[in-house]
Amino acid sequence: MLRALARRIAPLVLAAALPAHAELAAQFPAGSIRTREDATRALAAARTEAAAVEKAYAAEQQRCAQAFFVNRCQDEARRTRELALREVRRVELEARDTQRRLDAEERARRRAQQPAADPAEQAKRAAEGRAAQDKRERAAREAAGQRKLREQQAAANRAQAERRAAERAQEDAKRAEQAPAEAARRAEYARRAAERKRAAEAYARKKAEERAANERQREARRKERAEEEARRAAQKKQ
Repeated sequence: MLRALARRIAPLVLAAALPAHAELAAQFPAGSIRTREDATRALAAARTEAAAVEKAYAAEQQRCAQAFFVNRCQDEARRTRELALREVRRVELEARDTQRRLDAEERARRRAQQPAADPAEQAKRAAEGRAAQDKRERAAREAAGQRKLREQQAAANRAQAERRAAERAQEDAKRAEQAPAEAARRAEYARRAAERKRAAEAYARKKAEERAANERQREARRKERAEEEARRAAQKKQ
């Protein structure tokens, strides 16, 4: 019953504690960041959202430390944080791509407005432009490859975390199922320990009583011998 209650309550607590990323996604859906102003606003909103996510995640970690199923609570908090930060990264990437595109368009306009140069100068500039474009494309491909690697690593980490969460959930369930038997075993151990203690105390009392009885007997015999010796001494004097 406790496990079922914890499963029902945990998602509700997480939804209230960690900031939802739906608002950021609704404000800047994919393809909506087109102008420089859009990009500036999107980056500012992404920074604010990221800070709010991290703050809420820290608070949720503290709350999980007091939860019944600590590991399950922490795993849920990490997954919720990752989902929120994934949307933050998506907005940041789109905003920076827009900035780079606008910068490239601005450079192209400035070049178009410059006075016509001689053919050699034009060829040089064209070569430099192509080289710069090739460099940007290589950088973009490398960035895309790195993003893909990070996403693959994140997916692997999530899968591993989910496996660990499932294993921990099984361990929690097993411990919860074993709790009554463990409590009964401990109670039986305590009962036997109490019986051993009572038996030891009874044995100690019996031995003490036997020693006291023996001492009384020895004292009686000493008294009898003293009286006998006194009687004999009195007879000799007569």
